[in-house]
Parts: sequence; structure tokens; C-alpha cells
Amino acid sequence: MAARLMDAVAYESYGGGPDGLKHVKVPIPSPKKDEACFDLFSPRKFPFIPAVDVAGEVVEVGQGVEKFKEGDKVVAMLNFINAGGLAEFAIASETFITSARPPEVSAAEGAGLPSSGLTAHQALTKAAGIKLDGTGLLKNILITGASGGVGHSVLSTNPGSFCSF
Repeated sequence: MAARLMDAVAYESYGGGPDGLKHVKVPIPSPKKDEACFDLFSPRKFPFIPAVDVAGEVVEVGQGVEKFKEGDKVVAMLNFINAGGLAEFAIASETFITSARPPEVSAAEGAGLPSSGLTAHQALTKAAGIKLDGTGLLKNILITGASGGVGHSVLSTNPGSFCSF
């Protein structure tokens, strides 16, 4: 029986940067023990507006919103399924990683924080067991490839860490 195929974007060799990416058909992966296979596109509706990290000013709030009001400057991570960040306006849940943006942080700077900051926070607290409130044991950690958003966030939260770029 022939394997079912899916559409993907993939590199077929080393090098080439973005020009090396090609639309290809590859077999749908089969989950092994303790794994699950997800359909990444079926729930989406078109047109689909990508991007989940956003920063801006609240222009309207829905019923029951208590943390924010019109005019508040915020940073948010949108729902991964609906996304919507590459637009003039977006909808963010009050409870889904939305926080006030300090006046000294521009919208452009703030929009780079949610996903990388949350990933860094989870890496430090869940994977490395570091308590960010200062109550835990001090730990030295090595961060390889720390030149991206996650590495910078880890370094700013854990100044005693070592990094390798």
C-alpha cells in the first residue's frame, strides 16, 4: 500500500538559505510510542493571518475584561491556531499571555518578547529547575547558540549563565 503524502516546505540539501526551500510531497509521519501526529492546517480558516507575538494599544475590550482598558499599552501572544498578528488589529485573550507594556519599551521591542520570553522562562524554571525569585540554589548553565530571542531572554533573567554564540 502506498504511503499517504503531505505537502511540506523543506531543504533538499545544505546551503542555499531561503532560496533552498522547496515545496515537496513527503510521507505523513507515523507516531511512535508516546507520540501523536497532528494535522496542522485543517482547523485554520482562510484568509489566514500569521504571527502570534504582538504589541500595541488596547482600542476596545470585550465583556468581562478586568485587567485592561482602552488606551493601555500591551504585549501579547495570540492563540497559535488563529494567530492574526500581521494585521492592523488583532484579538488577544486577557488570560493568554497578555501583559502591560512599560512606557520605556516600544511596541517593536515588545512584540519580540512573548514567544521567546515564555520559552526562556520555561527552559529556566521547568527544564533547569531555576527559581527566578532568588530563593533557589544558584546554578551555572551553558547556553549554546544564545544569539536569538530565547538566549537573550535567558541571559537577562539569569545573569550568571554562560553563553556560546
